[in-house]
Amino acid sequence: MATITAQDGTGDSTTPVEVDGWEPEAESGNIVTELIDGSIAVTTVGDRPRTGTLRLVYADDTTAETARLLLGRRTSFTLIAPDRPVVDMAFVRAGRITPAMHDEHRDLWVFGVGFQEIIP
Repeated sequence: MATITAQDGTGDSTTPVEVDGWEPEAESGNIVTELIDGSIAVTTVGDRPRTGTLRLVYADDTTAETARLLLGRRTSFTLIAPDRPVVDMAFVRAGRITPAMHDEHRDLWVFGVGFQEIIP
């Protein structure tokens, strides 16, 4: 099970029933400059940290609302997923959070959480 922990000194965390999706992108930091003679100059930087959307599932109204409030805090977070360590990261919220009741299973909540990975 994955756990998301607020890095504000409280130790508060949330554990979704499932991470139903993890959709990261990594934009290149390379800079391509067109020169006056039509050629280019390239400054290689490498990829920037990942950004994208986490899809989290919660089993009831109380844990979903607690997660929404936690993820709305003015802090950074860590995501630790022992069964999928490739998704482990430190991140801040970016963009939107979209909690919604599941279409078919009204007891479940599905969150889309925009994130920007950070390198602590």
